[in-house]
Amino acid sequence: TQVAFQESIAQLRENNNASLRSQMELRIKELEFELLKMKSSQEDLTKTELDRYKHLYLEEVTHRMSLTNELNKTSERLA
Repeated sequence: TQVAFQESIAQLRENNNASLRSQMELRIKELEFELLKMKSSQEDLTKTELDRYKHLYLEEVTHRMSLTNELNKTSERLA
């Protein structure tokens, strides 16, 4: 009976270890998924920010060209 009891305990340990391993693998997958979502979200934010800076840069270039044209017209009138 003691051998059977020890075998039963060993089986319980194996089952417990398998359960823990399974839980840990599931948690790792959950964390990897969360990390992937965070990376994707960060990439989206970075792209949005980049688009915003591109837009601001183009506005700045447009304003500079407009001012340059005004200055050229003014200097032509004065000349």
